[in-house]
Amino acid sequence: MAERVNAESDRPASSSEVVKSVQLEAKRLVKALEPLAAVRPGRADTLDALTAAVKKLPAGEEFAAAVEKLRATAEEAISAIQEERQEGFGRCVAAYIGRAREAGTPISEASSGWRVGPLLIELDHASARARACYNHEVVVGWNPVSSADDLQALEQQALKALESKAIPEASLPELFLSAYRNAPSRAEASPTVPIDDFLMQLRVELFRQQLAGRPDRRVAATALAVDMPLWAFLYNIDRYRALPVRDGQPRLGFQSCAMRETQQGHGVTINGLRPTDDYRRVCYVTGTES
Repeated sequence: MAERVNAESDRPASSSEVVKSVQLEAKRLVKALEPLAAVRPGRADTLDALTAAVKKLPAGEEFAAAVEKLRATAEEAISAIQEERQEGFGRCVAAYIGRAREAGTPISEASSGWRVGPLLIELDHASARARACYNHEVVVGWNPVSSADDLQALEQQALKALESKAIPEASLPELFLSAYRNAPSRAEASPTVPIDDFLMQLRVELFRQQLAGRPDRRVAATALAVDMPLWAFLYNIDRYRALPVRDGQPRLGFQSCAMRETQQGHGVTINGLRPTDDYRRVCYVTGTES
């Protein structure tokens, strides 16, 4: 792409200046068509007005060449904006991570971005945008980023979403145990339940609580069974696993997938609460912690 230069200072034109030049040229081309657009049909002077307007139209080849030039300039503006965003994006991310460190938020670098607290902030450097995930499941989709504040706003939006789906800690042990015991695939001879069956039954148990009108309204308000996204289930699984073990209380375990199962895309990802913990792929739920 040929670099455009500011005529007054001989410096490279900024993206804003290129966009303004595109707008001026577009207005000039539109102005040439205004007399034709202003003709009012069905009047005594329609023929004269139309004849005069046609005479004012630029030659076809000249107009086509101007449109092609406009297209090329607009494409330059797009490239310039993308370059500016990419250059500034790295600074925005660095400032955001710096703020997180100063605030004492646990962080660690990941292949697709940064783990910040319980979130994975995935970065798209080419398009200068970011999204927030929990255990690789999207909580807040792609958002354009032009400042560290944009990344902080994305983080806060995702954290608020997680909290809105948090099942009260006091309800977690009973809910999870009921889901495990009532899973259709569970058999006495084999206490292992596939994770997909467990999640489906957990949704059923939540729905039962809502229908029963449990006094703990937070369960019904924050864990709507019919629209509970996968990331919300995974968040609550991690919260359940983080609960202290109490004597005599049955405890569920989450069994890792075999390599072949992982390669085939089976299972779900857990271990997202702390960025210092490695993600773990699990395929089964068992009756004892393992």
